[in-house]
Amino acid sequence: MLFLASICVFEWRYGSSEMRQLFSLENIVRTYILVEAAVLHGLEAVGVAPKGCSDRVRGCASRAREIAEEMYKLEKSRGHDIASLVEILSRECAGECAPLVHYGLTSNDVIDTAWAVLLRDALDILVGRICKVLEKLGKLARDYADAIMPGRTHGQYALPITFGFKMANYVYELSRSLERVLEVRERLVRGKLSGPVGTMAAWKGYGLAVEKHALELLGLKPHPIATQVAPRDGLAELAMSLAILASQLERLTLEVRELARPEIGEVWEEARRVGSSAMPHKRNPVVSERVAGLARAVRSLALGFLENIVLWHER
Repeated sequence: MLFLASICVFEWRYGSSEMRQLFSLENIVRTYILVEAAVLHGLEAVGVAPKGCSDRVRGCASRAREIAEEMYKLEKSRGHDIASLVEILSRECAGECAPLVHYGLTSNDVIDTAWAVLLRDALDILVGRICKVLEKLGKLARDYADAIMPGRTHGQYALPITFGFKMANYVYELSRSLERVLEVRERLVRGKLSGPVGTMAAWKGYGLAVEKHALELLGLKPHPIATQVAPRDGLAELAMSLAILASQLERLTLEVRELARPEIGEVWEEARRVGSSAMPHKRNPVVSERVAGLARAVRSLALGFLENIVLWHER
């Protein structure tokens, strides 16, 4: 079983197969190759590169796994991942177009634009998942609109509410996170193809046209202006939005854990599983506990994204 060789629990226990595949090294390198090919398409459109260069390089995307292995081996001697990739693409894929591979680009043009593609696809998955959660919670809110239960404040009985009312509050809170994710997507999911310090100088007046044709092929809008890297506030905003979402989900699952205690017994996780290796009568709220632990991990990562905004000069 391949997961036995894994180090990180996200490689096997948590997450989804879709997200794991999306952020696999193989797919990251495939996306790097597609960005390099898209820039060649832009260079073809303005007459700098001959027709067919883009297709040559794009054809190597089908060999992403093999190229990724070679790239990271070469990085050990070259000390640079993207330079290693450019060397491989120039040698093995581009033919007579080799001198034009990576022409006018800096490494972060490739990296930041590739990550815009990856994050776009990841956010599409996330938005779909949030909508499914909202649908299920909305159904609970409707189905139990008249199911009376104690309201609680400070952990003590307060006034009566209904279970539907409780679920409706979570629908409202999570819908706000959905709005946040959709809003940050517009600011974050943008390409950056403007060269070593952001001036597009190597393309001698063709820069905006090259970027336009390349990003249209990738389905991205451009950042209106950038330095050597895309603005890092977008990543920080996403991290904050995800931290809020994770906290809201923890609030929901904390409620499940509290109300699932035997002395309360108002809700429980519906699942067929062993409660304990020694106490089979238990109905442990395992999923809720996992959500709580993962939410804390997400919140702990957010600060690093804020620190990443602060860069020297043009990087």
